[in-house]
Amino acid sequence: MRNRWWALAAIWGVGVGLLVSPAGAGAPETAGGFFRAEWSVPALPPASTKLEGYVYNDSSLRVTDVRLRVASLDTTGRAVGQTMGWVVGDIPPSGRAYFEMPLAAPAAAYAVTVVSFDVVSDTGE
Repeated sequence: MRNRWWALAAIWGVGVGLLVSPAGAGAPETAGGFFRAEWSVPALPPASTKLEGYVYNDSSLRVTDVRLRVASLDTTGRAVGQTMGWVVGDIPPSGRAYFEMPLAAPAAAYAVTVVSFDVVSDTGE
């Protein structure tokens, strides 16, 4: 199963969920592939800044071990920081899963990218 997935990843590209949004909002957006995310930055003291939200799986595959990269962007769109993290649990076909990632400091915007994942099964299995 993993070999079949890596062939698909080579065709679609592994970083299939690049999303950029203002710091306070993260409405679902799709930027290629079959993942999308929505997120928010809750009001916390600056030392406790985090990004939280959901990754949506718009495919017919159940996936797990979904790894995310969050780039912190300045007002010009330049990356000024990066955090790596994981989505909690499996994401079923047409489903979603929660994520929460600590941030070093607030930023003007964020880019959330799915950088890797493993296929558990497809709906035909």
